[in-house]
Amino acid sequence: MPGGNASADPRDGKRMRHHFFVTGTDTGVGKTVLSALLCAALDAVYWKPIQTGTLEGSDRVTVMRLAGIGTDRNAR
Repeated sequence: MPGGNASADPRDGKRMRHHFFVTGTDTGVGKTVLSALLCAALDAVYWKPIQTGTLEGSDRVTVMRLAGIGTDRNAR
């Protein structure tokens, strides 16, 4: 498969791995909501390497709440 992100045959018992990079040019354009949707729909792990701004109500907490995921699916 292109990019080497997945096993050759999905039936071989291994999970296919995909990586997504969500970006946007402004506040409030939906990056956090889209990230939560991807985590919920694809059983994905959320990782945000850098966050600026407020210490309260982080994107990490928002994604966990919206996607219904726990800390086991939230990389730090």
